[in-house]
Amino acid sequence: MPRHEPFKYQLEGARQIEKWKGRALLADEQGLGKTKTTLMWLQSTKKIAKPIMIVCPKSVKEYWQIEALDQIGLRAMVINGRSQLPKLKLATPDCVIINYAIVQHHLAWLLRYAPVTVIIDEVQFLQNRAAKCTRAVAQVCALAEHVIGLSGTPCTNRPAELWSGLNMIRPDLYPTFINFGQRYCSPRRRPWGVWEYKGATNLDELHRNLRKHLMIRRLKSDIEGQLPPIIRRFIPMKMKNAAEYELASTDFATWAKKTLKKSKIKTALKSEQITKLGYLKRLAAKLKVPYIVKWVNAWLEENPGKKLVVFGWHKKMLHALHRYYKGRSVLIDGSTAQEKRGALVKIFQHKPEIQLFLGNIQAAGTGLDGLQYATNYGVCLEMDWRPGFMSQMEKRLDRTGQKVRCWWWYLMVPNTVEDYLCEVVQRKERTLGKIFDGKAAPDGMDIYDQIQEIILKKGKL
Repeated sequence: MPRHEPFKYQLEGARQIEKWKGRALLADEQGLGKTKTTLMWLQSTKKIAKPIMIVCPKSVKEYWQIEALDQIGLRAMVINGRSQLPKLKLATPDCVIINYAIVQHHLAWLLRYAPVTVIIDEVQFLQNRAAKCTRAVAQVCALAEHVIGLSGTPCTNRPAELWSGLNMIRPDLYPTFINFGQRYCSPRRRPWGVWEYKGATNLDELHRNLRKHLMIRRLKSDIEGQLPPIIRRFIPMKMKNAAEYELASTDFATWAKKTLKKSKIKTALKSEQITKLGYLKRLAAKLKVPYIVKWVNAWLEENPGKKLVVFGWHKKMLHALHRYYKGRSVLIDGSTAQEKRGALVKIFQHKPEIQLFLGNIQAAGTGLDGLQYATNYGVCLEMDWRPGFMSQMEKRLDRTGQKVRCWWWYLMVPNTVEDYLCEVVQRKERTLGKIFDGKAAPDGMDIYDQIQEIILKKGKL
């Protein structure tokens, strides 16, 4: 996957984590790249603090695995399921990634693994100090030299929710809940003798102490000059049936005969190498639809009241999403009459219940105005072969004189034609920029040639 150089504030965050000896609460606002900052700390520390355990929501385990390998060359083993892990025949892995729901089921193994560093992504998941998962993670953290908690919202309701994470990160400062609760949670003794810690008090003091000893917190407004006008994030996706893609990639003729209509098989095989890329692109898009829906649902849940522009290429994918989000989306593709397009944009702008704009890159990615008045958030589900079209698509949210920053997420399947196309389109876009700046001549290879070049290097499509 393409990667960006770390921003200044991310490097500063990594240095602060090191200053606190790898015990920190990284509470940057959502979208500022807490994963990147954490990985920068792992890379910059004089000794990579191995072994490492990353605890995170199930939906982002593969994301952590890919980012760790891509950004700092750290290979991680993902733990899935609740069955007891077998004894490792190979060397102990440098890093393991596990989701919250199964930590307690692998606790004995994790205690033997004895990670030196524990990274807790979305640490607010551990706000219930009595939960089995919280207790299990706490036992592993008690063995660790470094503990880093990540969350844009470390507590969701009241200060009492903070204690579990703070205790794991800095048990020397927050050793017992009773002391914390009495000081910061405005305790009340109920008639039956039980203490409740649902209140909040001395919050200024708590904030000062967190800032002084362990919390890194930056808002987008704090780093205004460091971020580019358009921020891109590449999100790795899974496929529903990876085996089908593998068959199409390695034995296209067999896949075509099993899958395509008889009328299309002969044409597909006649110009196999060129046609294969198009079919694989379409197949990858189709197979990742369930995971796209999961990602979009999570985004909408995490961003209540906000709207999202969604661009894709293939009509079947866009129409499937439109059916799924019936009553919550509008759609513009090549079949949408020109006179209706403006009205659909206005519906997206003005109706709160319409949260999604679904658009075909070619039909809605050029010459369509007004989306930027509804949102500055966009997601791209498929890459177009032509970088000019991708640039025009992004500009639907980035207009002259606009002061808000645009955020684009690219949902791509690693090690597929999608991944390679991302690399090639970025290369082509840089070349076009050089042409218009008068600094360089274009490269002599078309996109097909460049993808073939990548295939030769990586050994697969």
